[in-house]
Amino acid sequence: MEKFNNSIQIKVFIGFFALGVAIIGLVYFILFNSAQSQNLIDEKSRLHSLSDSLTRIQQSNDIYISNAARDYESYYRDLEVYYKVLISDISSIDKKTEDLARTNQVLTDISKKLFNLIASSEIEELKQSIENSRDSWENFRTELIKQFGTDLEEPRLEWGAKYIAENARSVSSKFDELISAFDKISSEQSELSKLSGQITVAVLLIFFISFAIFFYFHVANPLLIAKLAFQRVSEGDFGHQIRVRRHDEIGQL
Repeated sequence: MEKFNNSIQIKVFIGFFALGVAIIGLVYFILFNSAQSQNLIDEKSRLHSLSDSLTRIQQSNDIYISNAARDYESYYRDLEVYYKVLISDISSIDKKTEDLARTNQVLTDISKKLFNLIASSEIEELKQSIENSRDSWENFRTELIKQFGTDLEEPRLEWGAKYIAENARSVSSKFDELISAFDKISSEQSELSKLSGQITVAVLLIFFISFAIFFYFHVANPLLIAKLAFQRVSEGDFGHQIRVRRHDEIGQL
């Protein structure tokens, strides 16, 4: 049993086995955090796209207000040029706000992970901000449809345009605040991914330095001592002895 415990082969095997386990764990850690970072990037892109759609509505509305003529011919032109595009953008934002449920789920999954630099309070605040943004959009959309009126063939364009001009920016600011908070969390997650890579490099560096020290003191230096002793024997010094304090393969040699 003592021979087994002092075997260099066993020590080297245990060292490389421990390194293998550490590398597998770190690789999993890196891949896991990279996947989370990519999920956050995807959700951030979704939020930016949502904000861009709302900005497009405001810009389109500003153009309509500044250029719209007040006659029947222009009114029916604006139904095609302004109103249909506006309804399309509203439907797009509806779909994107529904998809925020997925963003909430991504944040929930992150909060449950063991390795996580993001504070639970930050995640909860962000989830609440998502809900507030969705409610703000829903209220804005409901009131906007009321302003256009019940006649879908001849909506009240001026009423709707005035409502957008007065209220869209407050909704837009909600989404801007949400994006800002999300950018912060996404940045923290990216830092965690970066840290995991640095830890991997540090572990490998420590292992190779430790292995080099082990190899020198347990293999290279004892072999050098034995080599010098053999040279003295070859020169006729049969009384020379090496003091042996170890019982591994080198000690036996």
